[in-house]
Amino acid sequence: MSNCKKALEEGLNKIDENYKPLIQETALVIDNLNKKGLNPKKFYDPSKDIEIDWEVFLFELNRQRKKAIEEFKNYIENECYEEHEAAIQVSVDKSVAIITGGLSEVLPKHFTHIDVREILKGNILGGKNSLLNKLQDDIFGLAGMGKNNDIRMAITRPDKLAKKVLRKLGIKL
Repeated sequence: MSNCKKALEEGLNKIDENYKPLIQETALVIDNLNKKGLNPKKFYDPSKDIEIDWEVFLFELNRQRKKAIEEFKNYIENECYEEHEAAIQVSVDKSVAIITGGLSEVLPKHFTHIDVREILKGNILGGKNSLLNKLQDDIFGLAGMGKNNDIRMAITRPDKLAKKVLRKLGIKL
């Protein structure tokens, strides 16, 4: 397991260690109040002279837990993976230099550059300016198929074509 995944797993476990017992305890209080015929939405606490809405409190705890999880995931994604991307990028650049016999060192960067960030995002052909995507655009352009051509969309973006067809049928997603 990578350090980033381990940090993510440990952080999520800590969040759950903090929130889950309180969430479970609050759910138990609501259940017990309901069993006794008391309203958990308007429970009077005489020790503090306040009225408590336990259901709102439970909702808020769950919302805060969910927010903490999202914020932590974003933090790990932005901080942890970026530090590893740089190391991976250096390795890939060195590999490209070896494979091209050093040509990648003298050619303009965009000729041979492989963007690790795009690959890690799932764009295996690279970003929108990658050689493969430019070549694809040129080939479709020569065939007279613009970006909104249905045949081109069926090949490159079937999800986009499906949405277009559904919109024409009056079905909104």
